[in-house]
Amino acid sequence: MKWPASTVAGISSMVGGGTPSKRNAHFWNGHIPWVSPKDMGSDEIHDTQDHITQEAVNASATKLVPEGATIVVVRSGILAHRFPVSICRRPMALNQDLKALIPRAGVVPEYLAYLLRSKEQTVLTECVKRGATVHSVDTQKLKGLAVSLPPPSEQRRIVEILDQADELWKKRAEADKIADRIVPALFYKMFGDPATNPMGWEVRAIGDITALVTSGLTPRGGAKNYLTTGPYFLRSQNVRMNSLDLSDIACLPPGIHESMSRTHVKYGDVLLNITGASIGRVAWYDRNDEPANVNQHVCILRLTAKATPQFVSFFLSTPHGQQAILRAQTGATRQGLNHENVRGIPILCPPLPIQEAFAVQYDTVKESSRRRHDGATKLDSLSSVLLHRAFTGDLTAKWREAHMKELLQEMEQQSRELKLKEATV
Repeated sequence: MKWPASTVAGISSMVGGGTPSKRNAHFWNGHIPWVSPKDMGSDEIHDTQDHITQEAVNASATKLVPEGATIVVVRSGILAHRFPVSICRRPMALNQDLKALIPRAGVVPEYLAYLLRSKEQTVLTECVKRGATVHSVDTQKLKGLAVSLPPPSEQRRIVEILDQADELWKKRAEADKIADRIVPALFYKMFGDPATNPMGWEVRAIGDITALVTSGLTPRGGAKNYLTTGPYFLRSQNVRMNSLDLSDIACLPPGIHESMSRTHVKYGDVLLNITGASIGRVAWYDRNDEPANVNQHVCILRLTAKATPQFVSFFLSTPHGQQAILRAQTGATRQGLNHENVRGIPILCPPLPIQEAFAVQYDTVKESSRRRHDGATKLDSLSSVLLHRAFTGDLTAKWREAHMKELLQEMEQQSRELKLKEATV
């Protein structure tokens, strides 16, 4: 059974928005939600940051769209890499940077929203017009995108399956949020607030607990030397806050790596960004068997036996640690650290056994986070596969076979409605 072919315009009607005059106080702080791009951070919109009055709807370009309308961003810098899609759960108005797609008869609202999300890459590559800073969607091209439309019963079955997958993703995201709070809570419980030092720990300078403080360099030729495999070349973008991001990692030829022996990174080294917009980001190198170097924007703190990398890294990431880094910065714009500045940064020095106890629990939490990240990667891949299969018909093939008679009847009715609607578009 082949699904009827249509277009986005064939299965929905598009409505634009506008902004009521900010100078008219009677237009604002009413009871009608007014959607703008800042409200488009979730799959569903139940309420908005701004509200307008019925008078504003009557006297401006904004329009009220019904519950179940799918709202998309059509003008924003975010269109460089994302096509936000949300479904509104109550009647709402919207601003001029958004469009609402109202499903026609026979189109399940949630199905339309999932369908548009599945078209994200197509929209970004075929419909988005690039600007210097702000990009926009060619709405005529968006309307003309080809789609296939299963019968309503099959649409609802697809939505049911995708909703289940989405619920798993949300549970994983919530687990990540909870886990992100564990290490900070553990740190403050064991050591107190570094800003007030309620436990009276000794305060020393980083230079007192390090055997080496140095930064790296970029080999002559720069990016021409980079490979996709080999010893890591860690740059500032790889040092996040208390974690290393190796998704955009450069690698060096073994010969160049060996010639840069002074900046070889060892297991347990603390890495601190010392220049640029990411100054202050800190993590420790926990790769045992993976050789690495750093460039000139990253400082290596090689600790003595007086401190653990887990404690030092997390201490420097706290608000108190970040303030200490800020105070140590030099230069006209105070956006740089030299090695002497780094050595002078004050740090708490609790007894080593307490630091080691923190390190054990810290590593346990981080290992759990790694496993969740691996699971999240698989879940994201599964979601992409599900979206693809959903709109090619593979996802519901067996279900379709079991409900063929009812579906054929629905398709006959649907085909008549689509032809009638397309004739009026």
